[in-house]
Amino acid sequence: MRIFVKEFKRGFSSCLSMVYLKDVPVNIGTIRFNGIVDLSGLFKIMRDWLVDHEYEFYEKTFKSKAYPEGIKKELEWTAGKDVTDYIRYTIDIYIVAFNIMDVEVIRNGKKAKLTSCRLVIELKGKVEMDPYNRFGGSKFLQNLQDWYHRYIIKRDILFIYADGFYYHALKLHRIIKEYLEFETKTSSK
Repeated sequence: MRIFVKEFKRGFSSCLSMVYLKDVPVNIGTIRFNGIVDLSGLFKIMRDWLVDHEYEFYEKTFKSKAYPEGIKKELEWTAGKDVTDYIRYTIDIYIVAFNIMDVEVIRNGKKAKLTSCRLVIELKGKVEMDPYNRFGGSKFLQNLQDWYHRYIIKRDILFIYADGFYYHALKLHRIIKEYLEFETKTSSK
């Protein structure tokens, strides 16, 4: 009997290192653009969309460096939204603009200062369960959380929250494509 208890404890403690479905990554998409755009307007519509959809938004990094062919800017934004007390949506936005040059363009009979550049915008997201670690601390609570994820809310996590978040964040992807005047403004997904 003692051997069984020791083996049970060893097996029980080995599964504590990882909680099942703690974070569900969601790859939203990447946008590549080469042309003339109003960068400040692009950043404004992205930020406005996040704020309008009640995301807590902040800028993690901003780097700007001058090269002979133009300026390179790198931005990293993070936006989070509590869906329930237990589930949180997070969108990570990575923006890299290469060869930034200011140009004057005549639009609708008026001169406008725009930016000629190459852009790469990467949108990634994740659905976080228990973002405030209410189940953290004891091994019993972590195992209880693991059991809760595996057997009680697994389908809700994968089919309601993760799918819903993907299609919700895909709207931001579409807004960016519309602003950049892509020919295919909608997604094939």
